[in-house]
Amino acid sequence: MTSTLRDSFPMLVGLALLTAVGYLVISATGRSWFEHDVQMRAELAVRGARRGLVSRWERGDHKGIGQLLEDIARDERILGVVACSLDGATFAHTAEFPRELSCPRFTGPALAASEPREWNQAARIGDARVYLSAIPLRAEAGPIGVIGLIHDMSYIEHRNAVTRRAAISLFLLLGFASAARASAPSSSRCSRMCASSPRSSPARPAPRRAAASGRPIGCERCCTGTCAARR
Repeated sequence: MTSTLRDSFPMLVGLALLTAVGYLVISATGRSWFEHDVQMRAELAVRGARRGLVSRWERGDHKGIGQLLEDIARDERILGVVACSLDGATFAHTAEFPRELSCPRFTGPALAASEPREWNQAARIGDARVYLSAIPLRAEAGPIGVIGLIHDMSYIEHRNAVTRRAAISLFLLLGFASAARASAPSSSRCSRMCASSPRSSPARPAPRRAAASGRPIGCERCCTGTCAARR
């Protein structure tokens, strides 16, 4: 038993490392795809509503802006949307937009450079993990505000959990298979053991013969001619 564990240990360590690396690669790739997807969704949503947003913004139509934001938030992965002025004040927001987030959270990084730029970052609201996006809203004369979006990350977290369970199950399966293979005597090992000791009497029980000769039970049966050697 000790010999089997000693022989299987390097293989189990290798399988564990391979499984861990595979899980990390798959998780990182899935997260990268998710982030790219939500960024594209945010850009397309704001771009599609830009004309209506700009015209209502210039008229000071807060209610009209709110209705357009609600339309954007119909996407199942968007939890809330806010329209922020360049000075960080809230122009309008959706009904489900959390109070914990204020406009400076979006306008600060989006307007930090000399030119307004899009900004994205993973964050946490309470116990929920979310993904924040800030899209500058531009009129013909230049930027007039920033649209902030909150994306739901529960999808990618669920996918990571499924991948993690699959990786653990695969490791256990391969580990048991490798341990079973290492514990089974090979034909060459049996041949060497049979040649180094006399054959046991068939009348003696197999476990006692194996214990007396020091050979594994599988080899003992092969030495007495009752099995075919495993290749």
